[in-house]
Amino acid sequence: MKELARSQAIHPETLERLRVEYEDRIEQLQNANRQAPGATRGLFSSEYEQISLEALMQERRSILQRRNQLVINDEVFRRIQRDIDLAEARLKGGGE
Repeated sequence: MKELARSQAIHPETLERLRVEYEDRIEQLQNANRQAPGATRGLFSSEYEQISLEALMQERRSILQRRNQLVINDEVFRRIQRDIDLAEARLKGGGE
């Protein structure tokens, strides 16, 4: 990550957010590896997964509303929607 920061002009807050997300992901994977063999628990707790999915649904409604109000255009709408889709897939992939 330090190499990325040196090679490009990246806002420090963006880099910090990315670092925190990666550290969280690593911790989740380490916790998953510590489980007993045959355990079916995913990377995320069911409570975390449920709240995150609800937040993503709200975000979908919000961007749809903003597109309908012409605050954002279709291209921006689709880009954000794709990000939401990917976040949802990561969540659901972690629980399988």
